[in-house]
Amino acid sequence: MRILYLSYRYPPVARASNLHRSLAETLVARGHEVTVVTKYPTEYVPEDESVPDQLPVREVMRGVNVVRVRGLPGVHRAVVMRALEYIIAGLAFVRAIKAIPRPDVMLTVSPPMTVAFVSAFYSRLARIGCVLNLHDLYPRTAVELGLLKNRWVIWAMKRLENAIYRLSTHIVVTNRGSVPYLIQQKKIPSEQVSRVPNWVPLDSLSSNERAEKFRIGHGLEGRCVVSYAGVMGFAQDLSTIIDCARLLQARSDIVFLLIGDGVYAEKWKLSAAGLENVRFLPSVTEERYYDALRASDIGLVALTESLESPAIPGKMHNIMAVSRPVVAVVPSKGNTAEVVRESRCGFVVVPGDKEDLRNRIEELAGRPDLRNELGAHGRSYAEQNFSLEKAADTYERILKDAQDKPI
Repeated sequence: MRILYLSYRYPPVARASNLHRSLAETLVARGHEVTVVTKYPTEYVPEDESVPDQLPVREVMRGVNVVRVRGLPGVHRAVVMRALEYIIAGLAFVRAIKAIPRPDVMLTVSPPMTVAFVSAFYSRLARIGCVLNLHDLYPRTAVELGLLKNRWVIWAMKRLENAIYRLSTHIVVTNRGSVPYLIQQKKIPSEQVSRVPNWVPLDSLSSNERAEKFRIGHGLEGRCVVSYAGVMGFAQDLSTIIDCARLLQARSDIVFLLIGDGVYAEKWKLSAAGLENVRFLPSVTEERYYDALRASDIGLVALTESLESPAIPGKMHNIMAVSRPVVAVVPSKGNTAEVVRESRCGFVVVPGDKEDLRNRIEELAGRPDLRNELGAHGRSYAEQNFSLEKAADTYERILKDAQDKPI
């Protein structure tokens, strides 16, 4: 198949882009031709010698044809600026799609909704099947986070959301709670909805030797490393983690390592100012990311209490995959909490309960046997549920069906 893959982020962009890279490369390895259209990375590029100062607009990366489009530079905290960036990106994606030879099928990632809409609309006009990879439910998520309050804007975005679903040939969701939302509330036929959890390249997750070098390089020898590695954005509330670190200042054997960037990164750095047991690192390459996770003794996941939409941060899959225990500071009734309890990979702490978080971290810090037990449970669950090969099998089938049955 000739697959046109539209993803707002793709390497060398940091953060969630590696999820799409691994799927694209696996599809290429299976004999498919994959072209990815993505946003040109500006300051998202990690500080790494392997990444040139100027990236080509077109190149072939590990067999994947990559086309980069320009948008607004920078990370925008203001909702208006972020909305403008998404609109400009959507228009840029249209121009790129028109210049690419006709594919057999399209795969597009949402959010942002603008990119999902233009790809679904184009696919309908061209009579090409379009598979929607739906990661987050917008505008619902933006409303819950307090980013959208104007009722007319919310109304317009809901109309856009409905149009995207109707125009898509098939919808793939990552969270189990999204399935009933689409079928029951949005009236999408059940045969057009599938769930594929985020995947992890289970057989290529760094090594213990590299992890030890990471610990030595950052002066972490002999200490219990509690890490948060991921996006520091609107949906991730790190206040409980920083408050807990403040309670544990007297424990010189415990250090908090916060890795990543995002619109709230500076906010959390200011909040942790003066805490000697908290260290920040910028976003790192995928290889170094797994080095950091393996070098950790405890992995943290965080979501804001106001987020009720189905959400499972991809970082949790990675923590489980490297056999580390998870402490999830998330709403107790969400999908993330369900997976932690179901897999028995760690503990759930309600956002804001810094005392409970301290107790859990101190318990794990003092019990290597418990860390190993929870880590083993997480790894076993990841092998059964988060396999890249299993995800690729499902996507391959769905894409073939969409190619044969475009709406």
